[in-house]
Amino acid sequence: MNARLACRLAPLLVLLVTGCPPVEPPADAAPLDAGQDASAPDAPADALSCSLACGSTRERCCRGADGEPACIDVSADVANCGLCGLDCVSTHRGDRCIAMQCSCGGFSIGCTGEASSMCCPSAPDGRAERCANLGRDFEDCGSCGRTCDPARSNRCEGGNCYCGTDGAVCAGTVTDLCCLDVFEVASCVDTTSDDLHCGGCNRRCRAFEHCVASTCVDFTARDAGPLDAASPRDAGPDAPAADAASASDAGVDAAG
Repeated sequence: MNARLACRLAPLLVLLVTGCPPVEPPADAAPLDAGQDASAPDAPADALSCSLACGSTRERCCRGADGEPACIDVSADVANCGLCGLDCVSTHRGDRCIAMQCSCGGFSIGCTGEASSMCCPSAPDGRAERCANLGRDFEDCGSCGRTCDPARSNRCEGGNCYCGTDGAVCAGTVTDLCCLDVFEVASCVDTTSDDLHCGGCNRRCRAFEHCVASTCVDFTARDAGPLDAASPRDAGPDAPAADAASASDAGVDAAG
């Protein structure tokens, strides 16, 4: 009789025979060790199973807050939403769990957790939780709550703020301000000298005006000024000469 046959036919000999393998796993054995990390690459979709018999169809045996197996309602638990180990917050899918789905603000089915659909928390400006596209959203550009400065840029692309389509980023000063023209095309402009953005975006000077030191100035009046001023100066020498000549002639006539 070999050792394997002895193990099958004489259970009492199991304790005496070394190396007897178990015939079958215990009835309550789990396919996944309750201590296995749910984020492990080889973890199954339902991240955690264990030997606890949970009494509700909404409950699964998951790792609890203390790290020990526990029956958890996966239909409403934000750290185990729908599946054991699926944490809505840490995966950026949502801020709560409703009907086994991560939810984010007004998005009942939640976000994907990727940069194009990330659940951002409420913002100081009053915006509620939201699924944001960090690559394109002007108010969540590159990260949640990072708003592009409208004085420096007018759009978000690839998680960066830009002014216009040429990849420019303005300084945000009066000499380098991001402005839109009449065709809604943005560019960095010098508002101290730009006739279309004089003293600010879209403050256009009128015809015959130039922008000088952020103020629209009538250049025809400015050019005419020296001419008007020169007239009296030019006429001045001539006038005394004419008067002198007249007086001289008058004297001659008077003498004659």
